[in-house]
Amino acid sequence: MNEIFVNGRLCLFGEHSDWVGGDCKKINKDLKEGQCIVCGINEGIYAKYEKNNDIIIESIDNLNNIYNLNIKSDLDIIKHHINNNKYFKYICGTIYYIKKVYNIEGGIYINNYKTTMQQSVGLSSSAAICVLVAKIFNNIYNLQLNNYDIMNIAYNGELMAGSKCGKMDQCIAFGKGPFKIIFNKDSITINDIKLKDNIYILIIRLNGSKNTIQILDDLHKAFPYPITEDDKNLENLFGKYNINITNNAEKYLIDNNIKELGDLMNDYQNNFKLYASKYSKYLESPLLYKILNDIDIQKYILGGKGVGSQGDGCCQLLCSSEDNINNIVDILSNKYPGMDYLKLIL
Repeated sequence: MNEIFVNGRLCLFGEHSDWVGGDCKKINKDLKEGQCIVCGINEGIYAKYEKNNDIIIESIDNLNNIYNLNIKSDLDIIKHHINNNKYFKYICGTIYYIKKVYNIEGGIYINNYKTTMQQSVGLSSSAAICVLVAKIFNNIYNLQLNNYDIMNIAYNGELMAGSKCGKMDQCIAFGKGPFKIIFNKDSITINDIKLKDNIYILIIRLNGSKNTIQILDDLHKAFPYPITEDDKNLENLFGKYNINITNNAEKYLIDNNIKELGDLMNDYQNNFKLYASKYSKYLESPLLYKILNDIDIQKYILGGKGVGSQGDGCCQLLCSSEDNINNIVDILSNKYPGMDYLKLIL
């Protein structure tokens, strides 16, 4: 039986710029593109797989809950589970899309025997499983797909399951990065970022309330035709302002200018709170701002911001050393029990 691993991802800068950039010409003729900077994490999804006549999925989440799907490899049946099976909807959406587009008659057996990433916290767990499924079909049925093809299949799989995501998350098809990604309508460009030295980031799982689908629904109401002055500020946040932020972030990463990189994180998060948080109750993020503003850790961090679509899923803190990461974990684990920590060294 074959083995596969797909990692999750962290968005350093540029959340929401993928779907904004994808619709940039509809939103504003002066908005040229969306940009983001992302990197892979060590956590992800492990699976074994082989060819099968039916669709058989055995899955375990990071809390060791076990889920099973055993259905005929029939498009109508698969579509039923997209609409009625909450846990497997993204998997079924990806399977439905790839079978229909590439005219695949057969099925698949997947044993997702280990999952080390938490779901619904902004680390792209749904994209990871969609990319995993697309890669497995590619391997088994010799579809000769490249990474951009894999991304597109995974993206359409999520859309079929009701997500309004852009194409940022599916960049994990390319591995760990870090990458700068440019979105311009249907065009995507992915460029490696070469680092001079290590970059130290602490990811904190806040274990709060976060609903990515609802956040996207709420923000989409302000697009594509801004009506109020607030809408125009939100458009600028994800548009011209974001392009300036990501261009500077790329430069600071390459030059290892981490103090300015930290200031950039703080500047972006302050603007996000000012211009985006009012659009969704899930962006009020009391846990996120409690951590970012905790007085006891300020001397150990250079900057910090939200993760993914934002909300109380995860927080990222930029540090100057691994020792400072350890100091933060010691402080926060005593003050806020129940949160989890992931060290990321780029």
